[in-house]
Amino acid sequence: MKRYSVFIFSILFIIIVDTIYLTTYEIKPMYLVATTSLCLIPILFKVLNKYLKLNLSLLLEFSVTLHALFSYGLGTMLDVYHMLSFWDLLMHFYFGVNMIFILIDLSKFVDFKTNKVIYYIILVILTLGVASIWEIIEYTSDNLFGLDMQRVNESLANGINPIKDTMDDVIIAIPGAILGIIINEIKLKYCSSPLNNFNEKKEIN
Repeated sequence: MKRYSVFIFSILFIIIVDTIYLTTYEIKPMYLVATTSLCLIPILFKVLNKYLKLNLSLLLEFSVTLHALFSYGLGTMLDVYHMLSFWDLLMHFYFGVNMIFILIDLSKFVDFKTNKVIYYIILVILTLGVASIWEIIEYTSDNLFGLDMQRVNESLANGINPIKDTMDDVIIAIPGAILGIIINEIKLKYCSSPLNNFNEKKEIN
């Protein structure tokens, strides 16, 4: 897969989502603007790689773009969050996968050597930390701006403890992170990838 393929994929995905939205739902212009702007994600990766020399992997670019398209394009714009009760939890699971990819790509800039098991444990802990920070951001936004990003009202209406929903969102990042680690190990074993950079450079045993 070439890097321009991610951009083309995102454009096609957005066209399909926008077409369904325009023919099915009450039109909100900001939704269309926000969804269309998702095609800028591959462009952002190109800028970061070219000018900041981050050498972010194609796998990360595709995965982050897909996550954004699934969570906002399908979840918010086409209301899949309400159609499928598990969609929110699935997106938090996917978040755990992406965090591993991000941390692996960025960890090549950190000069330390450690056992591979310890290395992955650190990545999982960092993933949980970021997942918790995101929940704090949602909680703060809800209180400051009167939003319901944590879907407290929806949980109460469905007879679900909002605290359980929040904890589920954080905990589900763990199996997501583990899946990300498994995918990275498969990439290291079977094909050449930018994900190999850190492991080769740091000589993890």
